[in-house]
Order: sequence, then C-alpha cells, then structure tokens
Amino acid sequence: QLFQQFHRAFNIFWLFQCVVVLIPGLAPYSYVTTLGGFAFVLGVTFLKDFYEDYQRLKSDRQANSQPVEVMRNGKFVKVPAWQLLVGDVVRVNANEQFPVDMVALTSSGEDGLCLVETSNLDGERNLKRYFALDATNKLNTPAA
Repeated sequence: QLFQQFHRAFNIFWLFQCVVVLIPGLAPYSYVTTLGGFAFVLGVTFLKDFYEDYQRLKSDRQANSQPVEVMRNGKFVKVPAWQLLVGDVVRVNANEQFPVDMVALTSSGEDGLCLVETSNLDGERNLKRYFALDATNKLNTPAA
C-alpha cells in the first residue's frame, strides 16, 4: 500500500519536501512539522485503504459462500461458489446472480436468449441480451 501512495504526484512532492527539510540550513522551519504532517496524511490514507480492503474482503466472502448449482457426477448439486472450478457446468435459474464469468450453453428463452442485468459490474440496470451457443442450445437436460 505504501508503494501505491507514491503514485500520487502530491505525495512525491511532499516526500521531496521532507528530504529538503532534513538538509540543515535550507528550511526556515522544523523538520518535525513537515515529517509529522506527511506521516499523518500517509497514516490516514493507509487506514482508509485498509478499511476499504476489509469491506471488500467481507463482501467477497459473502458472495463466495452463496450456494450454486453445479454438475458433479452427472447430477446438479449445491456447493458454495468458492468451490467452483474452471470448466464446471453451472445452472443459473431466473433472477439469480451469476457467481462467475460464464458462457451460456443453453437457455429456456426463445432461441437461447438470456436477459442479464449487469448492475453489479457497470451500474446499468437495463437488461442486456446474450445468446446461448448454437451448438449447445438444445442440450437442456443433465443427461444431454
């Protein structure tokens, strides 16, 4: 996190100012006030970033613990989202959230049409049209 703070031009300028203040005879004021202020700003920013990261961690844990229907051994079973593996076949019913990035293999909609709300990703509440793959759209039972 400290490295990210120095991607901001103001923090780089302030660090340069702190170095100049440490050189005797160049600064008309005490180095303690400059270094103290810089440390305070970095500390507050660090605490803010830590709080945001912690909130994101809690949100991720909640999302990853949601039950998902996944095909295992030819049957759909419910597992927590964190147990999904690359290549798993996931069944998503109407008005459910997508647990991961997915390819629509089949849909109960006409011509494989899926209407998806992507407000969690881009903030737009309108429905976007996606279509299941033509090659797999007729496969709508676990046995198929």
